[in-house]
Amino acid sequence: ECHGAVATYTGGEKTYGDIAMRDISDDIILDREQRNVMRDKNHASIFMWSLGNEAGWGRSFENAGRWVKSYDNTRLVHYEGSTHVTGGYKADVSMLDVYSRMYDSTEEFKRYLSDEKNTKPYLLCEFAHAMGNGPGDIEDYFEIIYSDDRFAGGFVWEWCDHAIAIGKMSDGRHKYAYGGDSGEYPHDGNFCVDGLVFPDRTVSSGLLEYKNVIRPVRASLVNGETGEVRLENKLDFTNLSDYLYLTYEVVCNGEVTETGKVMNLDIPAKGAEVIRLSYRLPEDGITYLNLRYYQKSDMTFTKAGHALGFDQLLLKEGVYLPKLAEGYGRRMPANTQGTEETSSLTAKEAEPYVLVTGENFAYRFNTITGTFDTMIRNNANILEKPMEFNLWRAPTDNDRNIKNKWMSAGYNRHTVRVYETKVSRETDEAGENVVIEQKFAIAAIQREHILDLMAKWTIDAAGKITLHIHGDRNTAMPYLPRFGLRLFMPETYSFVDYFGYGPGGSYLDKHRASYMGLFRAGVEELHEDLIMPQENSSHCGCQFLRVENGLENLIVTGKKEFSFNVSEYTQEELTAKAHNYELEKSPYTVVCLDYKMSGIGSNSCGPELLSKYRFEEAEFDFDIQLDFEAIR
Repeated sequence: ECHGAVATYTGGEKTYGDIAMRDISDDIILDREQRNVMRDKNHASIFMWSLGNEAGWGRSFENAGRWVKSYDNTRLVHYEGSTHVTGGYKADVSMLDVYSRMYDSTEEFKRYLSDEKNTKPYLLCEFAHAMGNGPGDIEDYFEIIYSDDRFAGGFVWEWCDHAIAIGKMSDGRHKYAYGGDSGEYPHDGNFCVDGLVFPDRTVSSGLLEYKNVIRPVRASLVNGETGEVRLENKLDFTNLSDYLYLTYEVVCNGEVTETGKVMNLDIPAKGAEVIRLSYRLPEDGITYLNLRYYQKSDMTFTKAGHALGFDQLLLKEGVYLPKLAEGYGRRMPANTQGTEETSSLTAKEAEPYVLVTGENFAYRFNTITGTFDTMIRNNANILEKPMEFNLWRAPTDNDRNIKNKWMSAGYNRHTVRVYETKVSRETDEAGENVVIEQKFAIAAIQREHILDLMAKWTIDAAGKITLHIHGDRNTAMPYLPRFGLRLFMPETYSFVDYFGYGPGGSYLDKHRASYMGLFRAGVEELHEDLIMPQENSSHCGCQFLRVENGLENLIVTGKKEFSFNVSEYTQEELTAKAHNYELEKSPYTVVCLDYKMSGIGSNSCGPELLSKYRFEEAEFDFDIQLDFEAIR
């Protein structure tokens, strides 16, 4: 490795080959290549020699490559550094058998593969940088890898986090140090904490994501009514019948209605077949077919029954219908007619507040901040702090570049400026409502508007809150981390159940280890304990969320699918602290309800987040409903 060639004061990508092009390097590089080949030539597992890593290109490597090919013409030769040419040097890469790159974008793949003159296999010697909450967008890589036989595949960087164990926390978890924690210079900070497993080899969400992307079989729906499913064997040499079996379940409205198993899947390597599963399609309700693949026999490292991956196929679209406590849904007290004269619903304007009360609730809306300061139901606080509009997320390792633009734009210090407020009453088929409409902007001090918004809050006689927001985003500013509401609820709200992607965290580009379903978890479980604190464990694609304290549960639904995060930690705490063992829990249960959360990507050492996973739309509409379920 010759990273020093780019670290000089005048260095950069253009000087990568500075060392390799000097005469003094000829014998040194040749000697290393010869010793490497001579040492390992009898290892049958080696199918390709690599001339090095990140050391640029020049005559020294060309000579060494020619020697390797002349000494051992039975193996391929690789070197990614050949793409880093210095000073207009005319490179000869005839001794290299593959075109190797690291951290290319999907667009760069397509450019290479679109040229039929490029006949050498395309190899990613490093990709999907697995740092922190990541990698995202792995599926996008494999869509292209599977699409062209010239794409040989790639190597995820890397397997294991590198960090120094410095003791244990009070609960027995390891404490880890990384670059700079010993006062040394130079160092790379936490840049070596970039593996699919933690230093103690426990599994990260990134490994689970990668595992299911590279599952040995992929399924697609042919005909959901007749149970016809196409299975494609992604293995290169093995018939599926010799390796795995599948189980399946039909899940309607979050409940399993049928199950089955198929033991013999006679599908040859790289082949595909349509099979027919026996089940009855439910008449109503959102319905999925879940397929799970299991190992048939004991193998060297894994036993029979080892889970190999899964697919989920949508059989019938629909809206999840939750089971709620008896009496839920009665929008008006029984003794009212829903008129202004008889309804218990009142609204009183007392600048700068609007006080909205009903039979069992009292809310105080702040016309300056545009949200509720307090919400009391059945004499109990729902909010411990005022509700907030929320744009920020604790930067992930993959946000290490974009976060500087976010902070420059003031996304981490935004404020609300309200221009107009209108309070009125409306009547619908369920009864009378109080309506609060506002025109407002979100911006940071000394910065342009980030968002210009129109909000309509509708409160009915039972205290249900319906919010509609139309937003216009300033497209001259960076894409947003997220947009939504943040609630600070009493810590007694300690459980959630939800219908969305789970059970692990899920994002627009990182949900292949998750599937749509009904899940339940304690709030403390909704946190991935990453060594460097950052945004984690949000859940996208949600239709329903219940945050429970066993007395007055919060029920969240939306016109469209939404994202949520429920945590014991604030995003400010996750942003500020450098190590997980420094984190202090919030005295609240922090509930983030998002119209959208931008994806994760792998930009810690890789391409920028793909546009389709960014919150960069110019206009959007956000509809969400906050209701309550009293448990008696």
